[in-house]
Amino acid sequence: MLKMPLQLSSQDGIWPARSRRLHHHHQLAYHHQKQQQQKQKQNGVQQGRSPTFMPVMLLLLMATLLTRPLSAFSNPIIASPGVRVRCIKCPRAPEPKCPSARVPKRVVLSNIEEWKKFQIEGVAIKGRGQEQLAGNMEYGRSGAGPSGAECELDHMEITLQEAAIPSQETTYWCHVQRLEGNLRRRHHIVQFEPLIRTPGIVHHMEVFHCEAGEHEEIPLYNGDCEQLPPRAKICSKVMVLWAMGAGTFTYPPEAGLPIGGPGFNPYVRLEVHFNNPEKQSGLVDNSGFRIKMSKTLRQYDAAVMELGLEYTDKMAIPPGQTAFPLSGYCVADCTRAALPATGIIIFGSQLHTHLRGVRVLTRHFRGEQELREVNRDDFYSNHFQEMRTLHYKPRVLPGDALVTTCYYNTKDDKTAALGGFSISDEMCVNYIHYYPATKLEVCKSSVSEETLENYFIYMKRTEHQHGVHLNGARSSNYRSIEWTQPRIDQLYTMYMQEPLSMQCNRSDGTRFEGRASWEGVAATPVQIRIPIHRKLCPNYNPLWLKPLEKGECDLLGECIY
Repeated sequence: MLKMPLQLSSQDGIWPARSRRLHHHHQLAYHHQKQQQQKQKQNGVQQGRSPTFMPVMLLLLMATLLTRPLSAFSNPIIASPGVRVRCIKCPRAPEPKCPSARVPKRVVLSNIEEWKKFQIEGVAIKGRGQEQLAGNMEYGRSGAGPSGAECELDHMEITLQEAAIPSQETTYWCHVQRLEGNLRRRHHIVQFEPLIRTPGIVHHMEVFHCEAGEHEEIPLYNGDCEQLPPRAKICSKVMVLWAMGAGTFTYPPEAGLPIGGPGFNPYVRLEVHFNNPEKQSGLVDNSGFRIKMSKTLRQYDAAVMELGLEYTDKMAIPPGQTAFPLSGYCVADCTRAALPATGIIIFGSQLHTHLRGVRVLTRHFRGEQELREVNRDDFYSNHFQEMRTLHYKPRVLPGDALVTTCYYNTKDDKTAALGGFSISDEMCVNYIHYYPATKLEVCKSSVSEETLENYFIYMKRTEHQHGVHLNGARSSNYRSIEWTQPRIDQLYTMYMQEPLSMQCNRSDGTRFEGRASWEGVAATPVQIRIPIHRKLCPNYNPLWLKPLEKGECDLLGECIY
């Protein structure tokens, strides 16, 4: 992170770099002038005229610079009016019941931290020091706290209860519980905070609401999700979620996640993914969420939607690749069937893969036109899956398409990596937070069953891959293939061009009725930007003009796998 001083006085013994350089240059000029005068006197050359114009100007300039306040040299990026401020160590002062979100004009704060406004929350240029702040500036990060009408919030914790973590690599632990408290009145969730009790083991968590009748009883459960009671499988509507590296998530002032009210079933299911690669025993976990709710309802009900790829072994990544792309589609037919006429506004996004993911982005299409991207992380890390508040909030209309592409590094793999739930498998997901809420919960895809069946027939009969069995398991077939570059290219082409199997699902798993069948759906055409490589000069060939080698990406983010 780049750190820059805002203002430093001469009493600190430190001058800004620019001031020091100018002072040094003028000292050199002054000494050079004195040496020339002494040399002329020694040679007997008498100058019978007044000092030249240039030395006078230099002396005036030096005097001006030395008398200017050092704040004149403060960094223009940090001093711009689009900077937000968080006080780290401010003098204590009486605080109102709900603090104002504005800093008064011309207030001096000491030891402050500032953020330059970028398109995505979390990208920052930091500076420390002391500065006079003129104008109205936001105090704290966007959505840092409740509004004035929401001073009194109800708090609720949804956590595991002494869950004994199994001594195996991957476990999905489910805890079905009844929410306590006054939920007869409708509330809006305005913030949720992760409570991680076993760091390094808890990989991600989700809370699912049980979409059942108000008085319907759901069996309580606390154990491995594989043994979840059948009646509890109705608990599948995503409410809040977290993944490793994320922090507290705050909703925008205009929207909140609805909870409670007439007809609301009070049961939820907390699902926690334990990643225990060392297979430690004797661990107990009580992780979960702290949720803040407001009785003051906001303008819009918010919701969560999953974009990307199905969790299925129909998708594979060949070994030995540095940036192999897989794309999951939310096609136009699905948004046309499920979204309201005015569309939805996306205000938050969390990108998610497992260990091999190195880059993730979601692109937005309207007809043949590509609009502004929803989210992108060109330096994705599985250990830092932040929930981003989007400054640019795209409106997705019925008939739009969203394409989420994940790039994977499999240089250390000997066989194909497959999609699935285990940490050793792969995922490609973008959890988007949006409003107004709709019934659309999942808009994801995979290659169609017929296409994959024909692919394995081709591999066996034409490519002579004898380990492929036409009625065998998909995972075994993928892992038996000897992956040459032409076969990798064939797999990539199949995923890009062949028909899809679509999940255009409600929270209960039922499909929308926009098509007779969601099998064999055409993929959204995605243009790949080919970089233009030119040489400006015979010996000038910077990184962004070189022909791409395998594994490299250009400045537009297009990669050669």
